[in-house]
Amino acid sequence: MPALLAGVRSRGRALLFISALSSLLLAPTAYAVSGGGGTGATNGVCAQDVSTSSIACGLGGTATGSSGSIALGDNSSASGANGVAIGVVSTASSNNSTALGTASLASGFKSTASGYKSAASGADSTASGTQSSAGGTGDIALGGQASTISSGTQTGGNIAIGSSTGIVAGAGVTNNPTTANGGNSIAIGTGAQATASGAIAIGAGVTNATANSVSFGSNAVNTTGSLSAGSISTGSISTGSINANNGGITHAGTVSGVATNTLTATSTDAVNGSQLYATDAQQATDMANISANTIRLNALVNGQAGTCMVINGGLSCGVNAKTNGANTVALGTNATASYAGSVAIGDGAQANADPTTAIGNNAVANGNNSTAIGADSTANGAGSVALGYGSVANRADSVSVGNSATGLSRQITNVAPGTQPNDAVNLGQLTQYSATVGAVTSSLAEAAAQGAMNPEANSVALASAIYDGQGAMAVSLQHRFGSSWTAGVSVSTDGTAGNTAASVGGSFGW
Repeated sequence: MPALLAGVRSRGRALLFISALSSLLLAPTAYAVSGGGGTGATNGVCAQDVSTSSIACGLGGTATGSSGSIALGDNSSASGANGVAIGVVSTASSNNSTALGTASLASGFKSTASGYKSAASGADSTASGTQSSAGGTGDIALGGQASTISSGTQTGGNIAIGSSTGIVAGAGVTNNPTTANGGNSIAIGTGAQATASGAIAIGAGVTNATANSVSFGSNAVNTTGSLSAGSISTGSISTGSINANNGGITHAGTVSGVATNTLTATSTDAVNGSQLYATDAQQATDMANISANTIRLNALVNGQAGTCMVINGGLSCGVNAKTNGANTVALGTNATASYAGSVAIGDGAQANADPTTAIGNNAVANGNNSTAIGADSTANGAGSVALGYGSVANRADSVSVGNSATGLSRQITNVAPGTQPNDAVNLGQLTQYSATVGAVTSSLAEAAAQGAMNPEANSVALASAIYDGQGAMAVSLQHRFGSSWTAGVSVSTDGTAGNTAASVGGSFGW
């Protein structure tokens, strides 16, 4: 096999590398690999350990992992199982780690470091780019000097994407690398900084030191926590602005592409411009309706500057109108409804008891459950009703259409004939009753007269009479004086109503 390699003359590094790997696969011994017309990879040494399937190439290179480790480059080292270190002084020290590039270091379990002096020390971390570093579990650092390393306890879940930026400061230059080290933080953009737990910084030079907040836009700063903390759906957003000491320089920015979200009492979603426009339009409509209704209510006060108010369920409209109690109504200047459920309508109307109704100018209802309807009407008795101007009802449960004190009285017209014992009767019914009584009286008188027709000296007579369905009976006592004069006394009664009549009569005959 050495003779085979000695006869090889490579025209480039690729052919030389292939020859070396071919040798390593054929035998477990170390070989010297020499090049032809090129200038690189001369006098190098590669070694293979068949028992662990490990390979090391380069001066001082070591592949000591328990299995499958590969080290390519001077002083490269792959000490973890299945570790790969490619590049001068590259190191893959943990199981399943990969280091690619000069002085690259992959020390975390299953970590990957690629680029000059890149370092991935956290488990499952990735550092890619010159001097990039990923220190926490699952961290990702992409870009020159991008970093997730913190000065204290290493956090995890951080993402830093972007290269460093140079800021001139006096005679020197200070680099600001993209940094995400707050724990589950994200920094994207040249020199972006996300240094608090859950913080997100997006854009060149953006700084966010507030937990669970989002800052984005060139040179945006969010370090004071003055904005509400929370996620992007609930909390602080700094869009393209610089704010120092609550003042200073501000630069307006915009957020676009926001989806239409559901608006509820518990929603924490952001809203877009179209939703705000619809809300503003509805608010404008509502305000116009409120203004129109206010004008109409003001007009109720006969042109005066009265207002309508609702207090504890009571509605009052008019100058000095007052309510006191739930479900009360006072409409009119100086109208007052004092108890729950009471109603006062009219200038000076007073509903003063529980609950009462007073309708009309200066109408007053003082008795519980009383009603006064009409100007200057008054209902003082409990459950009483005063109807009409000036009417007064003083007795409980009475209805008054006048005022006995002033002689005010009224006729009640169009009363239907009563049909039940408690119904009122009209004049027609009363007249008919009077006629009936007269007929009965006539019948009684007739019966009495019949009793005086006996011609004997002394006699007792019994008589009866019927008129229009009404009957009566009479008993009479008679005495004849001489041959010409006769006198008699008669008593009669009807058979239904219990009416009794008495009569005295006399006669002269010849």
